Amino acid sequence: MKRNLLVLLVILGVLSTTTITHAQTNNDAGRLSIISEYGPFFGRNTVGFTGTFVTGYTFPNQKEMLGLGLGYEAAYEYGNGFPIFLNFRHTFNPEKVFTPFVNVAIGTRYRLVNYNYYLSSLPYFEEKPTFGYYMVVSSGFQVRKFSFNGGMFFKSVANEEFYVGLEIKCGYKF
Repeated sequence: MKRNLLVLLVILGVLSTTTITHAQTNNDAGRLSIISEYGPFFGRNTVGFTGTFVTGYTFPNQKEMLGLGLGYEAAYEYGNGFPIFLNFRHTFNPEKVFTPFVNVAIGTRYRLVNYNYYLSSLPYFEEKPTFGYYMVVSSGFQVRKFSFNGGMFFKSVANEEFYVGLEIKCGYKF
C-alpha cells in the first residue's frame, strides 16, 4: 500500500509540475488555476468541516481544469485528516459571468495517527493504518471568482470503515 501510494504521489507530482511549468511559459495553451473552498460535511454518523486547495492547469478551451489538491478535515467520528487528490472540473460556459460546473476529486486520505475513536460506545485506543480512500463528486456554480458547490463524498479510515455523506463548500477560483 505504501509503495503504491508513493508511486502515485511521484506520478502526480511530475504531472503537476510539468503542467504548471507549461502553463506559466505558454499563455496560449492554457493557464494556471487555483481553487480554494471550505465548508461543512455530514453523513453516516459523522459531522465535520473541510477545506481544500487545488492548483492545476486550465486547458485552452477554458472549460476543463485538471489539478492536484490538498485538504484538511476535522470530523467528529473519524478524526482529523489530510486528503491528497487529483481534481477534475468541467465548467459549462466559462465566457459568462454565471456558469455551472461539475467537479470530481479522487485520491487518498491521510488520517492523523493515534486518534481515539469510539465503537460500541466504549472508548478505546488503537493504532491502525493511516491511509484511506477519498472521493467527492459535486456540482455547483461560479459567479466571477466565487464558487459554490455541493455533492456526495465517499471516505474511509484505514480502508475498513467507510463513510458516505453530503458536503457543501464555497470559495473562489482564480
